[in-house]
Amino acid sequence: MTEHRQGEDGQDEEQQGESQINWFKRKMMHKYRTMRGLTQQMVSDGVYKSKDTIRAYERGRSPIPASIINNLIDVLAIPPDVADYLKIIAPLKGDEPPIEADGRFNALYLSLCEQYMGEIFEWAPVLIPAPLQTYSYYDGPACAVDILTTDERRKSGWTFRSEREKELAGRNGEPTIQYLLGEAAFFFLSKESRKLQIEQLDFLSAHDELPGWEIRVLPEPWINVMGSFSHYGPGDPKKFPDAGPEVVYTALAHTSWVFQDEDRIAFYDGWRHEKWLRSIRFKEYRDEYWRNHLA
Repeated sequence: MTEHRQGEDGQDEEQQGESQINWFKRKMMHKYRTMRGLTQQMVSDGVYKSKDTIRAYERGRSPIPASIINNLIDVLAIPPDVADYLKIIAPLKGDEPPIEADGRFNALYLSLCEQYMGEIFEWAPVLIPAPLQTYSYYDGPACAVDILTTDERRKSGWTFRSEREKELAGRNGEPTIQYLLGEAAFFFLSKESRKLQIEQLDFLSAHDELPGWEIRVLPEPWINVMGSFSHYGPGDPKKFPDAGPEVVYTALAHTSWVFQDEDRIAFYDGWRHEKWLRSIRFKEYRDEYWRNHLA
């Protein structure tokens, strides 16, 4: 099925079952081309493709081949972390290949989803989700569980997370943003200082009140059969014309995957709907459950 919609440049785009890999590549291409003030002709000269071909790449009408990725990186002066990620995903082939990479690389994909997708859901059984962390929480319990954390990685990690939060909180069009937190996350929070606890709870409350946002807590024992995962859906194409294909992100230790396989997505989607119905609003949890702890 072919779907016509308007993209960032106001022109009609033609979508035909685009893969998550090509969506990421073309959004990065458009982002850094406009950021550097380059025309499509300038890019075409640098990668030895016609201007019409560059236009087709950016609109999703033609997949961006792996053979031009290195030239694109040079012409667009793409930052090293994004460049490394593009080199990882560029050779992947097939209609719906999962993207397997270190979590810090796939976080770049999640950041893009948070900027464009119309439906965002994250299940976080043990830790407060990255975009909802205060600096004290990030610098404390969040970094404590990362055995690979260095001072440099800690600093760059916070910069990246705070940028994600600002992008997400400042979204237009009121996307549906849902966070489901496991009660274990609050158990570990209760071990921190009272100041950190209140600061983190207030930060969650402020985001829970944003238009389109909802934070809920699953008040039941967590059995390690469903680790953290995120689900991103395109939403209404009229409201979110630049959204990518529906995907799920999941991670294990320092390996993570972004996939768009329909059967696997359906499994995660069914689980989240079931647990969402059994959860309670964060405000209710804070008022009824957390009050006794802070008393």
